[in-house]
Amino acid sequence: MVSKLQVGREFKVEAVGHRVVHGGLIYSEPVVIDGPTLDALAAFEPLAPSHQPHNLAPIRAVIKRRPGLFHVTNSGPLSWFDVAQAVFAAAGHDPARVSPITTAQLDPPRPAPRPANSVLDNVALRLAGLPGLPDGRESLARLVAQLSS
Repeated sequence: MVSKLQVGREFKVEAVGHRVVHGGLIYSEPVVIDGPTLDALAAFEPLAPSHQPHNLAPIRAVIKRRPGLFHVTNSGPLSWFDVAQAVFAAAGHDPARVSPITTAQLDPPRPAPRPANSVLDNVALRLAGLPGLPDGRESLARLVAQLSS
């Protein structure tokens, strides 16, 4: 998206969305990210040293420049299985080719325990009376279409 912005053009940041994969058992639903939350997420860096620090760096930058933004995600619950099926369908492939597995079946196994249900919810956005993002399947279909063109 940044590449499509015109250099020097003024714009107002309305929201910043970012998903951090490693939240352990502590974070299994959306939270407003503040200093203590960021410190807790940083404790997971040894579990994912190749990406957790890179996930947290832009969050730190946004907090420094614009405190009080919400952590949001697309509407509608989607598991990783649902995401894979939606991408297959959007790309014109048979989504039945994707089979679900349990966390226990992952090889190699996850280094940290995962909550049974870690679907993100936009409760903070709704409580603030702000509009939600589009359904995740719609956004995935648009992304696949853009990448395929």
